[in-house]
Amino acid sequence: MKKIFHFAFLAMVVATGLMSCTDDYSYDPAVKDATSSQAFLNTADGASSYTYTPDMEQKLTIKVGRPDSTQAATIALSADNSKFKVPSTISFAAGEGTKSVDVTFDMETGTSEDVCIAVAPENAYQYGVDSLKLSITRDYTWVKFKDKGLFTNTVLGPENAPIVIAQAKEKPGLYKLYKPLTSIIKEQELDPSVDTDYEVYVNPTDAKKSSFGPYWAGFANDTYGNVYHVARSIAQEDNVITIHCLLCVVYNGRFADLYGLDDAWVITLPDE
Repeated sequence: MKKIFHFAFLAMVVATGLMSCTDDYSYDPAVKDATSSQAFLNTADGASSYTYTPDMEQKLTIKVGRPDSTQAATIALSADNSKFKVPSTISFAAGEGTKSVDVTFDMETGTSEDVCIAVAPENAYQYGVDSLKLSITRDYTWVKFKDKGLFTNTVLGPENAPIVIAQAKEKPGLYKLYKPLTSIIKEQELDPSVDTDYEVYVNPTDAKKSSFGPYWAGFANDTYGNVYHVARSIAQEDNVITIHCLLCVVYNGRFADLYGLDDAWVITLPDE
């Protein structure tokens, strides 16, 4: 109530003041916020991350918009990643408010890149998005085996649980395990949000180039939080992949051995 009274009183004072100096009153018009040379950005579908398979064209589309399209203008753009080719300038005709701009890129299959595409500071519209931070992944073509494989984890169990496995068409020896901990989660009543894809790369001739994890084990330590599988070695013999891990937690920014157990993953690949 006090605020209402205060504003009402101020309005009355202002009105009285205006009435007393009508002959001398003048004002400057407000400065226009937007100009034809200002612009803002958006992706074509509003997303910030994209995945491309090898058969897809390496191209994404962004939208450049203007709050004021009354005059022709040129807008400058830039990208902070040289793999992405962004036009340095975009020309707008009078009456043209938006443009779709193709951004091409050149990435190897199986890699990911981040890029920031921005409007030049002198062209940035203060009430719009002046830069886009995008994450791009060029994934493999995953071919699932017709039959299920088998999965065993020596710490969490169970033994020889059936799982779906796929192999990368473009990189033989790279396998994706689809939700290998599902049966473990159900049996141990662990947090189901660990139910995710695991990618295991096996290079029998050079174990150092193999990769795995670290991946959340599906449960948490009361003191440190989430427990992870961290691989120490990985090898393949015939159709059996064996990964020896430790169960670890993040402690002072580093992974620390929690239990000292040989947390072995044994994956039996199905026949081709």
